[in-house]
Amino acid sequence: MEDDLIEALRNSRVPRAQEIIAKINDSAGAFRATPPDYNASLVNARVALETLAGDLAAHTVSLQQIPATYNSSKWGEVLAFLRSSGEITVEEEKGLGGVFSFLSPGAHRPVSIPQDQMTRLGRSFALNMCWFLLKNHLARIQQP
Repeated sequence: MEDDLIEALRNSRVPRAQEIIAKINDSAGAFRATPPDYNASLVNARVALETLAGDLAAHTVSLQQIPATYNSSKWGEVLAFLRSSGEITVEEEKGLGGVFSFLSPGAHRPVSIPQDQMTRLGRSFALNMCWFLLKNHLARIQQP
């Protein structure tokens, strides 16, 4: 999944694709470090997701030739804009919001699951949501 996402980002016209790829790689590096830095791994995955969503929102604004009605530094406003512009559904907005909350500081603290497994789950959520956002956006802009 990670390799496919990175390849799709490289082939896209997402303005900050290289920065997003760097954060994905930083997330993987923190996860594999000795000792692992699980918090940094999740923070980098969250930054990649947030950056991609912001870039796609900005692209949607330019395509629809409308004024930006959201604060690009606020995750909730970016998601609400993506929903209101037809980029994502209400359910998808909730899913993206839930993943972001899961990745937020402290949310990955394990209850009964080892921290490495919770981090693996969080990274998987984030990268899959990046994949979804990118592929969904590309499919929407290619429609007649």
